[in-house]
Amino acid sequence: MPTILLLNIVGLTLNMAGAALLALDPIYGAGARFQTTVRGTQLDNEARLHEMIVRGIRASPSPPHEPAEIQALADEEAARHAGAVASIEKKFKLWTGHESRVVNFAALGVLALMAGFALQLIALIADAV
Repeated sequence: MPTILLLNIVGLTLNMAGAALLALDPIYGAGARFQTTVRGTQLDNEARLHEMIVRGIRASPSPPHEPAEIQALADEEAARHAGAVASIEKKFKLWTGHESRVVNFAALGVLALMAGFALQLIALIADAV
């Protein structure tokens, strides 16, 4: 009898762990997908802002501004843009691996559920015999 009880307890524990692993995607997945979308939008906005600023710098009238001054402003903007893109991409990398991690947790959850149900089935059959 203690073996049957132990099989049931282990099976139920595996089922709870499997359900918790499967629950990670609905809980954390939506937030990760939202953050990925936000980072993509930030990159698009930064690219458009950079294009507008560079267009404005290039359209500066040449008599009041020296060509070297215009080039210095363009170089300064290019450096600002590169730093902004690097910062956004650094934040973006935090969420890129989340999807595969959630899939791995879900697979472990399914395996834990299968193992738990199998142990409970074995306990049921052993108790019936």
